[in-house]
Amino acid sequence: TSGYMASDGVTLIDSNTYTQSIWVKGSGTVTLKFQEEGGDFTLYASKSIELTTEWVKHYLTGIKGSDSNPARFVIDDVESTDEVYIYSAQLQNGAGVFSDIYTNGAAVTRQADEVTGAVASFNDTEGISKYSSFI
Repeated sequence: TSGYMASDGVTLIDSNTYTQSIWVKGSGTVTLKFQEEGGDFTLYASKSIELTTEWVKHYLTGIKGSDSNPARFVIDDVESTDEVYIYSAQLQNGAGVFSDIYTNGAAVTRQADEVTGAVASFNDTEGISKYSSFI
């Protein structure tokens, strides 16, 4: 099917910088988006990626708008001929390239960033963003 996949809304601090990382593979070209959920769906940042058959970790950094609405992360521009696999989505406070934070039985080598509000949007033991199916 064609369309997009979007995370549940996450309450973030207006005007702060955030980085979403996600492992992706497949075929086709899609767009990663960081945008307002609701309102006029203001686009904070976007990045076009060409999918490959190998897992590649992609990063998208943007500044949360001053709109007082939750934010969401979107994989958009999915065509019916595309094949998209996603794994280990992670949201970080700040700009930069971050390592994955695994919390199941291993020591964490740095303090995990925090996201306030909408805790149900994340798996509380793994920090993995929960994406809906194609719409």
